[in-house]
Amino acid sequence: MEDETPDEESLSDEDWAAIRAAVPSFAERWRAITEESTYDGTLTFVTIHELATHVVENVICERPEELQSLAEALEYEFTVAALHDRERYAGLLRVGFLEGLIEAADEIGMPLTRLVPLLRGSRTREHWHAAVAYKRPGRVWDDRRGAVPTFVLPHAVGTIEIRCGRRLDDQRVLLDVRLVSGDLSRARYIRREAGKDFWTDYRILNVSQRSADLPDELELEVESAVLDGVDPWDYLLPPIDEAFWQLADGPSWPERESPNEER
Repeated sequence: MEDETPDEESLSDEDWAAIRAAVPSFAERWRAITEESTYDGTLTFVTIHELATHVVENVICERPEELQSLAEALEYEFTVAALHDRERYAGLLRVGFLEGLIEAADEIGMPLTRLVPLLRGSRTREHWHAAVAYKRPGRVWDDRRGAVPTFVLPHAVGTIEIRCGRRLDDQRVLLDVRLVSGDLSRARYIRREAGKDFWTDYRILNVSQRSADLPDELELEVESAVLDGVDPWDYLLPPIDEAFWQLADGPSWPERESPNEER
């Protein structure tokens, strides 16, 4: 007989009511959300993100006195979730709220160190470290400096413009590029910023000049695997906005590591 697995915990907005109550200034925004005809109380990861945005944009600068009660509520709720094995609820607080804080701070260019007053308890800190590790791959948290790289950051050595490209096989792509600036001889990777402190990069395998009369017109062979039938270059090639790429002397995080995709 097959083993039976327990049903996944279902969540609603009632589950994180204590977190909302700790931020009185959010009450008006919350009332507007619940009065919308499209409101669905089971879309908790969406609605709690609204609170994260409110905390970053309003509370930190205008109502810092609310941070203490919010910090206490967070630690209490994380503790209760741990004691009762409510992993999905803890995930809501970590992914929906803590990661939401990081995203909201990135949107307005706010240093993450402004969020330190919320990190009062050991369980909150544990989940905050996990949130930072996911949103800032290859970095660890420090209260004074923020997300600190655990590896030597690559140096930008130039810029290329990708004109067109084609796949050579399941592991390689050939790109027609123009060298805009910099020293191609020092370049080991091409990369573009895909998010705050997050880069998409590809290792350069070979470089050839397309014509002796056009020294800046080149062909770059880069390493890029097709994974599960998905070719990343289906989304990255021009004529969209990703034509200009940075040349770098190293990848955006150690080659032996990659962002943890497990949630």
